[in-house]
Amino acid sequence: MAELQTNFDVSERSGLPSEVRKYLLDCPRPTWTAHPRYHGKAEFFIGYHTFLRAESEKLGSELEKILDSFTTDVADNPDFRKAEDAGLRLIQYAQHHHRIEDANYFPMFAQMHPKLRGGLELLDSDHRALSSALDNMGRTLRKRVPKEDAYGSVAIANDRARELDRLLKRHLFDEEEIIIPIFLGVQ
Repeated sequence: MAELQTNFDVSERSGLPSEVRKYLLDCPRPTWTAHPRYHGKAEFFIGYHTFLRAESEKLGSELEKILDSFTTDVADNPDFRKAEDAGLRLIQYAQHHHRIEDANYFPMFAQMHPKLRGGLELLDSDHRALSSALDNMGRTLRKRVPKEDAYGSVAIANDRARELDRLLKRHLFDEEEIIIPIFLGVQ
């Protein structure tokens, strides 16, 4: 039983588990943009996910720049402000997006496509894990530290940003595999 849960954990999986994949609606990713119903909610969700991926990458690259050209005065470093802005924007938009999915889309999709319930539960579990990672990132970015601890704090923020990026990308890809075919009207 523990092996099955490990297989579903966003921090440990490399794709959708076979228990979920076998129930996906038949609509391969390469066909999505040519689908007549793509230019609606499907395109919107892909665009929103693209934005979240870009903000996550921006956060990581700004933190990397700080570490590469480190000065002890992190608080006044414009790169830190860019990183903080990107991180806080990512947190705000990702949490908002997940609340809408959890409250509206996932329950509706579970009713429409009962065989996708396992996949929707997996995405809900991902949202809880991501919420925790996003909250940790927010606390890390907002934390003010003495100058002598600045490098270590930026290094911790960078590690957390890289892990968040990995989790977010895994989740978004898997979420698209489950929900985009629904938006396209595939039965």
